[in-house]
Amino acid sequence: STPTFSYYKEKEQSRSDKIIAKLLAGQDVALVSDAGTPGISDPGSVLVQKTIAENIRVEPIPGPSSLTAALSVAGINDNSFVFLGFAPSRKKQRQDFLHSLNQEKKHLVFFEAPHRLQSFLHDCLAILGDRKLLWCRELTKIHEELTRDSLSAVLSQCKDKKIKGESVFIIAGAADEPKISDSKIAELLTTYKESGTTSLKDAVQSITKEFKLSRSSVYKQALKIWKETSNGNNITE
Repeated sequence: STPTFSYYKEKEQSRSDKIIAKLLAGQDVALVSDAGTPGISDPGSVLVQKTIAENIRVEPIPGPSSLTAALSVAGINDNSFVFLGFAPSRKKQRQDFLHSLNQEKKHLVFFEAPHRLQSFLHDCLAILGDRKLLWCRELTKIHEELTRDSLSAVLSQCKDKKIKGESVFIIAGAADEPKISDSKIAELLTTYKESGTTSLKDAVQSITKEFKLSRSSVYKQALKIWKETSNGNNITE
């Protein structure tokens, strides 16, 4: 029978060197995943890099792909997405990773394991906001499940049942930031000022937060409006 040996992330460097030696000796080697595709959220990229360095030909053999299966039923009009594989397992690293994606307008595609599902969704909701998503589980199997809902709704569902098998999540990208003209900002600031219940500081904070604007530019406009309507009285921030 054909000899086999394991190839996993912790041993990827040393096993890759072993495989390269066999290839240079004229042997043929096949890298096979239990599920999925080598090099796509599975070990394999290190070996491919080494074969490129040694000018060794690599032949891809495509198989079932949960990524393409999920995308085929996502209904993304422009086919615009970013494939991110598994998010980091450690909380701080995962949160930093998600923060880096907060303004990405393309759809975000993740794989996730069942034991990290709730923590992953919790961080997504806290950092990305309550976006729409497609949750794909057990694709092409008898218990296949597709859920189209919001992050908060899917997180709530996960709390009520035991999840088995890996999942694919396709999360909507960041929405376009609302546009607002200087005249509209001035109008809002004037409304806040005339209400008599909102301070300059609170008005600036409210507008900059809602429209994601620079505080300094809004503050300058607010200061001008407060001065014009204060009739010589002290300005309260």
